[in-house]
Amino acid sequence: MGVLTPDFLAWQINHHDIQMRLTRLGQGTLQQSVSKAQLKILPITLPSLKQQTLITAYQEAARKEADALQALIVNRDQEVRALGSAVLAEARAG
Repeated sequence: MGVLTPDFLAWQINHHDIQMRLTRLGQGTLQQSVSKAQLKILPITLPSLKQQTLITAYQEAARKEADALQALIVNRDQEVRALGSAVLAEARAG
């Protein structure tokens, strides 16, 4: 039997395909839950350790990129607000 890293297992469970399957299996109205028995039969793919590491590294890089882009968006929004406030204050003073 091969090795399954925790990061790869987390990535796989959070993958869109598995999440769709879990949604279909989910029970409950306000809060969906999946039974232990259903989790036990969840198909888990076991690629080589090298592939697992590559996939999780790629996912981490994508997450960091998304975080950096979001920080840039927030920063630009703050700049635009500050510029707008300065322009409006100048117009009121003048």
